[in-house]
Amino acid sequence: MMTANSRSGSVTVNESDPVTFKCELDDAGNPRSVIRLMNRSEELTRSDNSLTATYRLGSADCRQRGNYSCTATNNTMEPVSQTVELLVKCSTRLDETVAPQLTYAATLGGNVTVSVTVLTYPLPTFTWSRSVSTSQDLTGSSSPVSDISVTARLHLTNLQQQDFGNYCVTVDNGVGGSLTYTISVVSAGPPQTPTQFRDLDNATKSSIWLSWLPGFNGGHPQTFLIEYRQFGTRTWIVYNSYDDTGEMMVADVTGLISGEIYIFRIQARNDNGDSERYVFVETVTAGDQPNQQKLEPSCISTGVTAGAAVGGILFTLLIEGIVMMALYKNGYCLRNNPKGTGALKRNPETVEMDNRDYSSLDQISAPDQYSNLEEELEKQQYTQLKIYENTKAEAAADTSTYKGVTETPPVTYESIMTSPYQNTGAQSQDPGNEIH
Repeated sequence: MMTANSRSGSVTVNESDPVTFKCELDDAGNPRSVIRLMNRSEELTRSDNSLTATYRLGSADCRQRGNYSCTATNNTMEPVSQTVELLVKCSTRLDETVAPQLTYAATLGGNVTVSVTVLTYPLPTFTWSRSVSTSQDLTGSSSPVSDISVTARLHLTNLQQQDFGNYCVTVDNGVGGSLTYTISVVSAGPPQTPTQFRDLDNATKSSIWLSWLPGFNGGHPQTFLIEYRQFGTRTWIVYNSYDDTGEMMVADVTGLISGEIYIFRIQARNDNGDSERYVFVETVTAGDQPNQQKLEPSCISTGVTAGAAVGGILFTLLIEGIVMMALYKNGYCLRNNPKGTGALKRNPETVEMDNRDYSSLDQISAPDQYSNLEEELEKQQYTQLKIYENTKAEAAADTSTYKGVTETPPVTYESIMTSPYQNTGAQSQDPGNEIH
């Protein structure tokens, strides 16, 4: 015995109801039988050495309508079987196994047949209507595609201008209420612009995947032209043309450069012309961008060169500052030289320096370390001491670098005794011009 929800023969349930199939044997035979529950050629469950087998559908679906059978065999006798028919009531909806088309194109004075295919049980009624007047017969017809699928058709002939527009079909099978679909009849022309054009985020170093959704074909078969250009260029390169499949389409664009930015565009075409506009998408292949690779070494070189130059200048200034401080601490002073060739004077012996903050310059031999700086330092120091003017009117003009100065200075030598520019012990050649 084979049952569905404890009933045999033909069993009707509502969509989403649970269904339990059960097969029972009066005698398992010897040896015991093997029981199989089948949905057409698909085995749902199997039970060995048993008198029963069960299978449960948690939620019946409209597409699960059909014949379910139980077959038992023990390999000693002919198999025996029983069948139960399951019918599932379901509300109307578009049949996803048939490509939906709700827009049709026709020419003035021409004919067109519009249709819609729905998934439904029990079989429905179809009612065609239009919101504006028309000369067309709106009776229509229908025919089953399968036990649960039906196609409704409306034939339109000798189309006039007022016949273009929307037509409605109402479907009612008594389950879940009626449903109305709108079908458009338009004048044949160029196809609509594709939509949802994008890359699929799985680019390789030499390829990019693109996808798009076709628009209405304008009443004629359409194709899709894909072109691309590299970023920063103006030339578009034709890659390929693809025939319409009526569903989401995918294309693999190959032969590209690693790490390069590309701009793609797509346009639909048919015998009546091209779609109104292009659709664009910008994407990049995998890998480092070539332009970045070329710029990086020069940028690094420039940075290193600039850093070295700045570092060198700072180091030079640091050394000069240390030298100047060292000279100052060791008591170097400038003598007024009649010839204009004043020089720093220092005992030639090595002198111990104050070791604070100058550990690397503990001992300096003045003549050896600064002989090359004497002239420059003399000029610098001399300039700084011009405020100490010679006040002896009787001194000869050619014995002093302060030529033409005869006024008595505002201060005496005693007023500048605290100046850091003191004599370090060398004998003056001209006592009248010596700075203490």
